[in-house]
Amino acid sequence: MFTYTPFAALCFVPLALLSRFWVEVLSLVLSAGVLTYAVVRTLKWLGVSATHGLWSLAALLVGVMIWLEPVRQSVQLGQINLVILAVMIADVLSPPQRRWAGVGLGVVAGIKLTPAIFIIYLLLIGRRRAALVATATLTGTVAVGFAILPTASVYYWLHGHFQDPRRINRDPTVSTSVSGLFERLHYPASLATVAAVALAVAGLAVGAVAHRRGRALWGVAVVGLTSAAVSPFSWSHHWIGFTPLVVDLGYHAYVVGTRCAAWVMWLSSAVLAGWPTQLHGRSIRIGVVGMRPGGIWNQLLPSFYVPIFLILLAGTVTWWWLAGRDQNLADPSYEAKTEGLVLRGSGKWRRPHPAPG
Repeated sequence: MFTYTPFAALCFVPLALLSRFWVEVLSLVLSAGVLTYAVVRTLKWLGVSATHGLWSLAALLVGVMIWLEPVRQSVQLGQINLVILAVMIADVLSPPQRRWAGVGLGVVAGIKLTPAIFIIYLLLIGRRRAALVATATLTGTVAVGFAILPTASVYYWLHGHFQDPRRINRDPTVSTSVSGLFERLHYPASLATVAAVALAVAGLAVGAVAHRRGRALWGVAVVGLTSAAVSPFSWSHHWIGFTPLVVDLGYHAYVVGTRCAAWVMWLSSAVLAGWPTQLHGRSIRIGVVGMRPGGIWNQLLPSFYVPIFLILLAGTVTWWWLAGRDQNLADPSYEAKTEGLVLRGSGKWRRPHPAPG
């Protein structure tokens, strides 16, 4: 049984021409390349240039991210999450006037459904054209699947297979989402659905407000984490949204010079790192989500990222509330002021025009 969409199966057909060894090599090289691209792309978008430490900061952040449990698991298991991350960043952070913005997002959503939440995010931040292009592209991937693999497409899309978490794994102890947590605690499925919808609304709202306050990268991270939290089933490597969060914190720590950002970046990276935590047979469990100390902790720890995500949402809202009168915060016109420079929506730094007279 294939986990992803029929269109995804078509995309992976060319890999059948390669031996397993070369597929593994390709996966490693591609993962390293797209992770580096995502970090460099976001730092450039934030205005960091090669003459002001772009590559040294990128090297530091890539090194930190490699140790994050979701990234380590993505690389180790040959997952495409880092590719999806790079495509989402390229699309969401692209200039609003870019004609084909949204195509990449539509393609990756056609392969793995969770990125589709960014279509709603694009609508909320006023990128209607990009949202429409992404929707049209996603629809096109479904049409291609029906044209080439009609039987599989009918089963996947029309028989509800796409929303059945059992297609991924029937073991509820490995799901890291809210639904997985509620299932392990034997709560009603309807309650899990209500909680997931409420969390999706909260995550999208915080992400949209972050964008309007000039923290678009923070918004991308929040929405990416939201997709993993509210999915019917999420592996730990689906929480790849922590990576743009590290970039945002790293930028404010070592470019803007915010000491609190540095503390939060290193503390959160240590908590989320893929440290070896338990030997399970011949395999080693890594990270807090891999710990199985027994008792109720075996039910709670697989969804360890959910409370981390809730803390992130609560902390973001609290920070806005406490700093609501701070003139250094960006106003609703999406403008951030730091050290005499102005960051506009395109992500380019420039000096403000002098006041008349």
